[in-house]
This record gives sequence, structure tokens and C-alpha cells, in this order.
Amino acid sequence: MEANTKRSKVAMKLKAGEVRGVGRNHIIKRPRLTRLLDATDARIIMLIAPAGYGKTTLAREWLSTRPHTWYRGTSATADVAALALELAKAASKIVPGAGATLTKRLRISNSPADEVEALAGLLADDLQAWPADSWLMFDDYHFACDSEAGERFVEELLWGSPIRLLVASRSRPRWGVARRVVYGEVCEIGHGLLSSC
Repeated sequence: MEANTKRSKVAMKLKAGEVRGVGRNHIIKRPRLTRLLDATDARIIMLIAPAGYGKTTLAREWLSTRPHTWYRGTSATADVAALALELAKAASKIVPGAGATLTKRLRISNSPADEVEALAGLLADDLQAWPADSWLMFDDYHFACDSEAGERFVEELLWGSPIRLLVASRSRPRWGVARRVVYGEVCEIGHGLLSSC
């Protein structure tokens, strides 16, 4: 009972977007999938499958040798203001100072959902210096799928900046359409590949 109380206190201290350390003693390497990820030139990679397919584990394995920052979606991710602030916070670990103007704008905004394009543009401007070898990991993206404004924010950010994004989600992002996969803008690894390796 005491161990459960300790775990609950630790869980309550986590904020949206924070990642709690996970034991890595039993990770199964997936070289076939990491080679697929190595081979793509796409700036956006989507790992799309239901829970339990190893999306996050694969992302950790592949990103372990690359500069990256991590954002984990939560139920708060459906709020576009919270999403914007947390993505800016994660991105600022790669591009220091990113999101400062966005944060000021959000303080005076009465309706962030009505200002999605402008807000995304502010962060995209800050991320023009995004290094070509660095990645932003958006884990549990499916929480953003609950918000049309949140998905529009991410889409505007992606197409307005050079950011490289790795998404792990149970649901396909609205902007991750087949046309973008066909043209090589987006690389998708779905449940079929994730279950076979």
C-alpha cells in the first residue's frame, strides 16, 4: 500500500509533456524498423498503431543516437494554448528562446483557438534555426486528435518551419494524409510493420 502511495505522489508531480523514466532492462531491439527509419528522407515520421505495439520503445531506440527533445501528450493537449506552450518548451531545448513571443501573445489572447495560424506562425518563426539533424518527438499524439485547433496548430507549425517531427499515435493525424506519404513528405510505419518486427 505504501508503494502505491509513493507512485501516486510521483505521478501527481508530472506536468503535461513530461516523461517519467521507464525501466529499459527488457527492450527488444528492432533493427529492421530502425533501418527503415534510417533510410527515410522524410522530415516527418509517423508511428501509427494501437496501444502495445512498441511505438514509444521504437522511438526511444532510434532517437537514442540523435539530438532530440521529447513531448508526451496528455488530456491537456486538447487545449491548444497548453499544447502550444508545451511544444515551445520542448523545442526550446533545441533552439534556446523558442516560444518567448508565443508565450507573450498567449498571455493576452482571449481565444487561442481562434488565433491558431498566428500562434503557430510565431513559434515557426522562432524555429527557423532548427538543426537539420535534430528531432522533436511527439509521443501520444492521439490526445491532439481530440482538438481540431490543436491539430491545425501542429500542421501550421510543420509546414511553416523546418522542424523534424517523429509522432507516435494511436490515431492518424488529420494532416498525415496519404498524398503526403506518397510524395515522401511523411513516412508512416503502421501496425502491420510494427507487429511484424
